[in-house]
Amino acid sequence: MIAVVGESIVDMVETAPDQFHAIMGGAPANVAVALARLGVPVSYFGRLSEDTLGRRLLARLQEAGVGLDHLITASESTSLALVSLDGNGRPSYTFYLDGTADWQWKATELPELDTAIRAIHIGSLALAIGPGNMVLEQWIAHIHHQETALVSFDLNIRPSVGLLLKAERERIERLSHISHLIKASDEDLAYCYPTWTPSDAANHLLSLGAELVVVTSGAEGATAHRRNRPPIIQAGIQVEVVDTVGAGDAFCAGLLSGLVIDGALGMPPESMLQALDDATLQHILKRAVLVAALTCGRQGADPPTAEMLAKAMH
Repeated sequence: MIAVVGESIVDMVETAPDQFHAIMGGAPANVAVALARLGVPVSYFGRLSEDTLGRRLLARLQEAGVGLDHLITASESTSLALVSLDGNGRPSYTFYLDGTADWQWKATELPELDTAIRAIHIGSLALAIGPGNMVLEQWIAHIHHQETALVSFDLNIRPSVGLLLKAERERIERLSHISHLIKASDEDLAYCYPTWTPSDAANHLLSLGAELVVVTSGAEGATAHRRNRPPIIQAGIQVEVVDTVGAGDAFCAGLLSGLVIDGALGMPPESMLQALDDATLQHILKRAVLVAALTCGRQGADPPTAEMLAKAMH
């Protein structure tokens, strides 16, 4: 079982001037849906509004088969994002988040993890927006200290939210101390460390405590970095791009599902990641890149099923 923690957001995607199509999203919710479609048992820890859009978000999670035992029903409204796509299908976001359900976490809403949960994935805005972000960060620190589950952290930085660079860098470095696996795009790292190469930035995060840092580079593929070992490079996979909404989230799900398949989720998490040989890590990276590529071939955050992935891999 993998637990995914964080926000569910409705993406209002611009399809024509003054026309928008509502797509149920939010990076952590996208990861949960993608994992369920890939056949991985997954539980979603989120705060969903009771409003109409919240019910739509709930229906998406239910349809995918995501476990919802730890879902919090919230009185606050649903978070929104306006999404514009450029000529290459790359999105830009304008967020409407003030006072919405996703950021109001209380310590009493976060339980001790069930022993069946071998990994917890978190990232994006839930760890950046108060007041709930520090509640989640303290909870993650407790889980990391217990060494009962792998902690996976996706930077997924959103500069358009208006957070200060210095504060974002400090937050990411704090979280690197309590994460085993970090996924970052080259754009995330360029924003945080504008004078460094992606490799230098990845190695810096490793020096803070992470065991594995995976850097995605869009259509160019991804690179896995470990301490005192050569990087593993996986080239991109060509696909006719419809849009790239949710591609990074799909990559995270592909990565985590690969760790499940290859038996790399166990205790202690550090030792399991350290024991990954180059060939296994290469296979896991290729799977993650393919899951992301298949998602880019579909509108919105619409990740593939296990059957679709198996067909594409052959």
